[in-house]
Amino acid sequence: MGRVKSATIKDVAQEAGVSTATVSRVLNHDVKVAQATRQVVEDAVARLGYRVNPIARSLRSSDTHTIGIISPEFRNDFFMAVAEGIEEVLRDEGYTAFILNSRESIDEERSRMELLAQKQVDGAIIIPAGNRGDHFSILSREDIPFVLVDRYIEGMDVDAVLTDNIRGSFLAVQRALEDGARSIAMISGELGISSAREQFIGYE
Repeated sequence: MGRVKSATIKDVAQEAGVSTATVSRVLNHDVKVAQATRQVVEDAVARLGYRVNPIARSLRSSDTHTIGIISPEFRNDFFMAVAEGIEEVLRDEGYTAFILNSRESIDEERSRMELLAQKQVDGAIIIPAGNRGDHFSILSREDIPFVLVDRYIEGMDVDAVLTDNIRGSFLAVQRALEDGARSIAMISGELGISSAREQFIGYE
């Protein structure tokens, strides 16, 4: 039995009665395409069972549609919940998550960044392993945008998604006091890490 030929973008264009450029714009979610045209193309895609070839797309556009996520550890439920949430959003947007573990080590974090640069990811989301940021230049020199999550690094001018750790810790102690506690201890992480430091400030 011969191999069944997969539908091409040209086949979709012929089926929909539009140009291949229009099909490409629809597949890339170009908001300038009229809704009626978009519907015609999407119907043609469904009828033909057309599937985008991610390798061919990356060769044409230099985009890999992958985002690197570097977490300081996999055993931490919070970090994994964050990574899972990011992966779900990326999947819905047509991206693949590439999740790596830095093992709370700046040296490991550096090697993971080098790997992301080699893989030519389109961007990176990083929960920093420490309070140093000089090695982030690995991503910058490759023009790979990145954002920090949960922890920030002093002196770095970069976007970050953070929790109000000071207020959260303060409210936790306040609640314990309201419940009658008078001797409240805190088990903290490394105070060189921003999140642990802020939690300790709130506790104090």
